[in-house]
Amino acid sequence: MLHILRERREKMAVFSGAERRQHARLYVPFPVLMRGVEASGATFRIHTVLDDFSGGGLRVQLPWRVEPGTKLFAEVRMTTATDPAASAPCVAVLGEARRVEPQPDGRYGVGMQFTQHRFL
Repeated sequence: MLHILRERREKMAVFSGAERRQHARLYVPFPVLMRGVEASGATFRIHTVLDDFSGGGLRVQLPWRVEPGTKLFAEVRMTTATDPAASAPCVAVLGEARRVEPQPDGRYGVGMQFTQHRFL
């Protein structure tokens, strides 16, 4: 019972209306290469696009569930050009899955918090 009350209190704190993020978000569908390990233990490598991007993290939609805390790698191309050969600034990031949310379409929204980054 205490566990349920604690979960409710935590959820209410998340949706209290106060913004808790430390970094401004960009809502631009930059292309990204993601690598990691899905919940089943299989490794994955997928080209997708970002939902959002900031100095501290990013969010993507993945077709596989990953466990919170899973180490992830992402290479973000900061362009909306559809030509993969087009020149664009890139950043490689290492981080951890912090939020994993099932979506109505069967995918998973994954919030990744950065632990390291490097401009390429």
